[in-house]
Amino acid sequence: GLAGLVYSYMSGIVGRQTAVVLSIDPTLTTCSGGTLSIAVRNDGTQTATGIKVEVIAPGSTTPTSCGNPINIDPGNYNTTSCSSSGTGTYQIIATGAGTSAKGTVYCPV
Repeated sequence: GLAGLVYSYMSGIVGRQTAVVLSIDPTLTTCSGGTLSIAVRNDGTQTATGIKVEVIAPGSTTPTSCGNPINIDPGNYNTTSCSSSGTGTYQIIATGAGTSAKGTVYCPV
């Protein structure tokens, strides 16, 4: 009856929310020599396709794209890189597959 219908509906919502779970991996994300290397994890159950990674430089509000969109298998990570424009903390945003993740990385130079 109604309880089964509600359960099916809620299961569908939870299933969609956990299909792709993105995060910026702070241990694998680095900045050195003017290059940001950004690791995006997918802890979900489905492959994340077309994930767009952007960075916002210190003192800026404008995101800059990092390379081509990436695909990430479930339980794995993929990396992309972009140039840094100076010292400071860069904001990182990964979006796609109906979800997003944010993180930061500090660039010493």
